Amino acid sequence: MSKPVCNLIEQDGNIFNLMGIVGRTLRQNDLPEQADEMSRRIIGGEAQSYPQALAILREYVDIV
Repeated sequence: MSKPVCNLIEQDGNIFNLMGIVGRTLRQNDLPEQADEMSRRIIGGEAQSYPQALAILREYVDIV
């Protein structure tokens, strides 16, 4: 399955901002379950650092 494209270039790098942008992109592409899962994984503690959180985002969208 191909991932939606998400433009994060020149966006505020706050992880919560990026999660919101990725979540919106997923929902706009009819993937609300993936948006919820992505948020749960990051907020739930799977990501122990900013780079780990970004890696999770990359699992769901192609960042451009």
